[in-house]
Parts: sequence; C-alpha cells; structure tokens
Amino acid sequence: ARRVLVANNGIIGDLDLRGQYDGERVETLTASGRFDDTAAGSFAVNLSPTNGGPRTLKADLTELGRALSALDIYDRMDGGRTTLDARLASDGAMTGRLIATDFVLSGERSLAQLIPTTNRALDEDGRNPLPLSFRAGNNGDGLPFERLMINFRKNGGRIVVEEAILRGTVVGGTANGTIDLDRQQMNIAGTLIPAYGVNNLFGRLPILGGILGGGNKGGLIGVTFRLTGDIENPTLVVNPISAIAPGIFRRIFEFPAAN
Repeated sequence: ARRVLVANNGIIGDLDLRGQYDGERVETLTASGRFDDTAAGSFAVNLSPTNGGPRTLKADLTELGRALSALDIYDRMDGGRTTLDARLASDGAMTGRLIATDFVLSGERSLAQLIPTTNRALDEDGRNPLPLSFRAGNNGDGLPFERLMINFRKNGGRIVVEEAILRGTVVGGTANGTIDLDRQQMNIAGTLIPAYGVNNLFGRLPILGGILGGGNKGGLIGVTFRLTGDIENPTLVVNPISAIAPGIFRRIFEFPAAN
C-alpha cells in the first residue's frame, strides 16, 4: 500500500506488509514503512518462528515518539531511536526488551509533578549540594534523555514492567510495576535520581558504590515515588525521607509495585 491512515490523523507511507496466518495466529510477518510519510518515521518489523520454540519479534524505529503520536498512543515524546527484541508464546504473551535513545519528553505531567516535589525534599536536606537538585529552567523546553531500557512482559492489554532504567543529564531513574491498557490504569513505583550523569558516578564506585549509590543503576541521592491510577492523570506519592537515605538504605523506603 502506498499510504495508510492509522488512528485519528496518523499516516503510514510506503507501507509494505506481508505475513502468513495459519488459521489461529499470525505465524510470520514483515512490515516496513514511514510514519507521517517521512524518513524520520521509518520503521521495520519482523515476526518469525523459531525451531520448536516461541516466535521472535524484532522492530527498529527511527523515532519512537513519531510512531506513538501517529498511533494516537502518546504525544509528548520527540525522537527516540528504538529497538525491540521480544518473544511471543503460543498464547500470545510477550516477553522482551525495548531500548530507546536520544529523545526529549515535553509536557509530561508525571515529571512535572515529580520534579518540584523532589526539589523540595532535596532542598530540605542540608547535605545535598546545589548541582544535585533540579534547578529552574532545566525542564522548560522539555527534558532530554540519553537512554531508556525496559524489560517487560505483556499479556493482552496488561504490561508488567519488570525493570525500567531511564538515563539523562538532568534526571534519571528506575521503575517497575504494571500498566493496564484496557482499563487505562497504571501502578508504577521507582526512584527518581537528579543530575543522573553526576549522581550515578557514586553508584559505579567499586564496593562503596553498592552501599552509597545503590549500585551502577542508582545514585547517591534519589527520591522514591509511586504513580497509580489513570494513565493520563495518575496520582503521585513521594517519600521525602528517602532523599536522605543513601544508596542501598534507600530501598527501605521504596514503594511496592504490583506484578
């Protein structure tokens, strides 16, 4: 097909779609095209069986943000070169990993709530040096991120985020929990880490990094949080006490997330 309309106003140009259906499920599939009919929206998807095992799904997108917007899923992400590597069981359940790099989030309400709340907790902690707090102007034009990695399981409309790691110079974090696409509900818990590039250095120190920084995915200073409720407008709960608990001790204040 030359051009296909998707969602409300999304367009896929130069769509090439081929597959094989065995009467019960799609056995093989290859798809390629361009979201918004532009080179920046190029994507390629391949679903193929393995010998006696689950089907494998691989995808490569030039800009994840453009794809999500075209499909009317999420419209606050710009950029994001993305790869997806997953396996599909016979019942359709999916297990995989998504990695997105070099993107910007603009107008993300969850971050807009988290950052000032975290600022207050960090500013009340006299140990916190100025560079490790979110300062005015950091997020006015969107927050840039270097990398997002998500290990997940998906069954129907329910996604279990087993581990998510977000890295950016202004902010980073870790999270896990569930997202119910059918009910448009979420339950995500994690730790927000300010000035991730600098803060995370403490987590990379041999031996002491595991104690002071909580390991190479964490940081010396961070605030635990939980987001629950409606995906578009979740309820935010932050534990300010966690801001003064370094590294491994911060786990005491983590919120449990449903699995």
